[in-house]
Amino acid sequence: MRPALGRRPRPVSTAMDAREAAGRCLEWMLCDEPWKELGFARRPRHGVLAQLFRPRARIEFENGLKREILASITAVYVLSRHIDPDEVSEVVALYAAHPLIFPMLGFASQKAARKGMQGAIDDYMETPEGQWAALILGRSAQGLPAGHRLPGRVGAGASRLSTRLATAVRQLTRMAA
Repeated sequence: MRPALGRRPRPVSTAMDAREAAGRCLEWMLCDEPWKELGFARRPRHGVLAQLFRPRARIEFENGLKREILASITAVYVLSRHIDPDEVSEVVALYAAHPLIFPMLGFASQKAARKGMQGAIDDYMETPEGQWAALILGRSAQGLPAGHRLPGRVGAGASRLSTRLATAVRQLTRMAA
């Protein structure tokens, strides 16, 4: 059996503290595996200068995908009982506090990052795992201007990513037991 998202989650016997949890979720989001599931060759990496020459809609779309990947991975750790539900706001505050992370996710301020990420994580925790693909597509498409459609590979990839995330919940839950 292939491990979820291409790598086996590190075994943890107890709930993590917020800093360790945020670090693991970010590490997972920044690796290439979730992006490959979405149909990309690897995680998009573009420097500041390259961003000046890229279409704004494309940048917003990729930032939306980054937010959705991070929110869904954080929800995986909460649902598998590695992150205590009471500590989610602390994990979100850690995402928002870092001066490189919240702009990378497309947020203009730390306050916007806290509000946006908390809402996204709550949405994933309240939605059944089988409907995460639709949530990923719907929420990431919000960054697209009117008239732009999602790339077809992302539509199919969201279903694959959702399946991998559901598998990760089961694997991590077994590790926590």
